[in-house]
Amino acid sequence: MSSEGELERCIALRIDITERKQAQIENNKLTSLLTNVLDAASEIAIISTDNNGIITIFNRGAELLLGYSAAEIVGKVSPAILHLPAEIRARAKELSEEFGEEIGSFDVFVYKARNVGQKPAIGLIFVRISRSVRCLFQFRLCAMTMASSSVI
Repeated sequence: MSSEGELERCIALRIDITERKQAQIENNKLTSLLTNVLDAASEIAIISTDNNGIITIFNRGAELLLGYSAAEIVGKVSPAILHLPAEIRARAKELSEEFGEEIGSFDVFVYKARNVGQKPAIGLIFVRISRSVRCLFQFRLCAMTMASSSVI
């Protein structure tokens, strides 16, 4: 601005985000397709979380097996709802002793996958909605990795 308050010059920046938007649209399509496929798998319980243990997918098979609806589970942290607290504490203690550091919360499920590269099968008790029926399941933790080999 000049001393008289008039505009003296104008600078404009332009960035083409077409490629980024197309990639985002494609990612949204793939995510939607994957979600629909996983939801349709009613014979297999599929429960997926993000890196913080927040449940992002709870398919029809998981609903039938555990008695909860996806609406009441998605967005929650898995150990707080689906597992026996005493069992999670025991697993945390076992891992803490094995690795010489305090391991708790969601790390009980993913510590070895994140830090050792192991994807172990772990037997834990899932608790059905009634809380009186306890079902022991052998399940497999599958850590998804990016091309860079980092766990996602």
